Amino acid sequence: MKKGAFILSIEILQSIPKLIAVSLVIVVVVAAFQIYINRDRNVTDIESHILAERFFYSKDCALYSNEVRAYPGVIDLSKFNENNLGNCYASDDISFKFSLRDLDKNIIKEVKINDFSFDLCKVKNKNFNCYFNRQYVLYFDNNIEKQGLVDTQIVIKNE
Repeated sequence: MKKGAFILSIEILQSIPKLIAVSLVIVVVVAAFQIYINRDRNVTDIESHILAERFFYSKDCALYSNEVRAYPGVIDLSKFNENNLGNCYASDDISFKFSLRDLDKNIIKEVKINDFSFDLCKVKNKNFNCYFNRQYVLYFDNNIEKQGLVDTQIVIKNE
């Protein structure tokens, strides 16, 4: 046997641990990447926020509009009712409660849609996600512009 062939076979045997180490690193990197890609993303907070913002920015909900334009953040009290908001938010798995208050925090009008118990938000329950937001608004009452607050509570059933 030639001396060069012997050295070549020893080098191949010596490179096996290096190949195992490189293969192990590649497997770990690919596994970590797969875990990152396939992880669960909790989007209920974003979903709740978008649903709440629909109230303030959609003409189909309680947004004040005239012949010329719509006024985001301005509430029309004639649209602030259960029938109109029920058409705006048509879902059986989501419950809404909108409370319009004056600046002294007195309730002017309150609308509930799909009335789940909002007391569920006080209990840490994996079957429901709760969202609460208070936003400053203007509202028209008999064509008089007034200032107020809208408290938005949303309860979403988990699947």
